[in-house]
Amino acid sequence: MTTKLNRLTNKYLAMNDELLNNQSKEDLKNYADLLSINIYKIEKGMKKYR
Repeated sequence: MTTKLNRLTNKYLAMNDELLNNQSKEDLKNYADLLSINIYKIEKGMKKYR
């Protein structure tokens, strides 16, 4: 019983890590998409964009 619980716990932790990594990748993709859409609005030397 303990072995099965340990296996399931490890499987859950691995799946949770994978989910977090995929969410991070999705966030980065969204930022890249926004940047590529609005790149023409950014001027050289700008420190901040509204």
